Amino acid sequence: MTQTVGGRVSIVLDGIKYSARGELTINPSRISVEVGANRDGSIYKTTTPQPVRAECSFNRLVDVNGTPLKWDESLMLRNNIPITFIEQDTGFTRLISNGTFVGDPQENLATGEVTGVSLAGETHDQIRG
Repeated sequence: MTQTVGGRVSIVLDGIKYSARGELTINPSRISVEVGANRDGSIYKTTTPQPVRAECSFNRLVDVNGTPLKWDESLMLRNNIPITFIEQDTGFTRLISNGTFVGDPQENLATGEVTGVSLAGETHDQIRG
């Protein structure tokens, strides 16, 4: 059976659709797991809580009306942002709840690409259709 991956992805923040650039990576797990060895060679695991994360670069986040997001402290301090990733070619939609921006935005004036920013939230859901 042929499986479709990749393709077109839109980001919807607070109900407004924006364009992403480059690779998009989602870390849907709310825990990080590490493993170690006991002195007898048996293993143990430790878990650490973490937020759901989405890593990508943005196209100045220009919305459908051509209005760019202003990458200032008021945007970076926003909380509880509903985040939706619409995978148009795969039919999947990913939802991240209680989202926020993380990082230090760097805007390339020559290309319009914004890097150095990721998204984080409390939960991740994936639905088909």
